[in-house]
Amino acid sequence: MKTWNDLKNFDLRVYGADWCPDCLRFKRILQRNGLSFTDIDIDQDLEARDSMVQRAGEFSIPQLEIDGRWMVRGWHSEALGNWNEKTFFTELARTVDPTPDRV
Repeated sequence: MKTWNDLKNFDLRVYGADWCPDCLRFKRILQRNGLSFTDIDIDQDLEARDSMVQRAGEFSIPQLEIDGRWMVRGWHSEALGNWNEKTFFTELARTVDPTPDRV
């Protein structure tokens, strides 16, 4: 997956919280790119929060769940403004297709 359009045929869920500015920004980015998603508020749904932590391997938000199979973070503390599209798609590609390209 290398573009926003590649995500359009998947069931997307964003785990976040109303108080989280990175979550709000990430959801705006998804919307701006024409993606529909289910918004999961981890403060309201503790079961979902626990599931997210178990699947993502850490408590960090926002997290994007793709087709109930993959989790990808929607923030990048190492980037200016905590967001880097290239980093997002690099991590997405590693998560969804962990097999390295063959030469």
